Amino acid sequence: MNDLLNNIIKNKKALIGITIMLLVILTALLAPLIAPHDPGDQDVTRRLRPPYFMRGSASYFLGTDALGRDILSRVIFGSRISLLVSLASVMGAGLIGSILGLLSGYYGGKVDSIIMRIVDIQMALPYLILAIVVMAVLKPGLQNVVIVLIVTGWVRYARVARAQTLVVKENEFVTAAVALGAKRSWIVFSEIMPNILIPLVIIASLEIGQMILGEATLSFLGLGVQPPVPTWGGMVADGRDYLSFAWWVPTLPGLAILITVLGINFFGDWVRDSFDPRLRNL
Repeated sequence: MNDLLNNIIKNKKALIGITIMLLVILTALLAPLIAPHDPGDQDVTRRLRPPYFMRGSASYFLGTDALGRDILSRVIFGSRISLLVSLASVMGAGLIGSILGLLSGYYGGKVDSIIMRIVDIQMALPYLILAIVVMAVLKPGLQNVVIVLIVTGWVRYARVARAQTLVVKENEFVTAAVALGAKRSWIVFSEIMPNILIPLVIIASLEIGQMILGEATLSFLGLGVQPPVPTWGGMVADGRDYLSFAWWVPTLPGLAILITVLGINFFGDWVRDSFDPRLRNL
């Protein structure tokens, strides 16, 4: 434990990343307590007020949007959607992709061919186009955003899980389990799966930021979580028409996306380099 803490302290990127992640998580958990206003409270008499550092009101520290809603409160509550969607998507995509990749690598033959052809087809399609098509079919909404991100994100886990399974299943402890007559399900999930988890966890740590960007992109296009629920991508979309004279409306939620994703990527890079530098180029 002490070695881990020393490693984090010595690595500035890891320290910055973990600090940002903790701040975002605490902000999301404590949003009702720390938000100065109701994020949905509208009043056009206070529309487009500048931030406090531009001689604005201290009551609306980051200013207001076109409907007079407090930007700071909306950014705070928007962190909840970003974290909820990203974590749920990573867990769902990781679970599905890992199991399919594990089965593909262990059984081989037709099972491997079918799963890998699906992976190849999906990887040949542009991510954003696939996400837009799936979302157009399912219709916008929080649950459907998670489904879309899972559908578009499972393939990377499947590829890595398959590659690792092909290596691990040749080890002596697996051969011994087969010789002793162990069931295939036991071998797959008790012998092989625990030995391929580290690369999958590393990928998950790197994918969280991508899922936040994916949710923000869909919300920006109007295909994500729908108003009046505040989302960072939706806030950027709402403020794009005011960029020339009220730059803070789209820029501040955009900075929230940038800082959060940057912090998560710093953390993911540290996890990768610490546990398995061989995955640097995956």
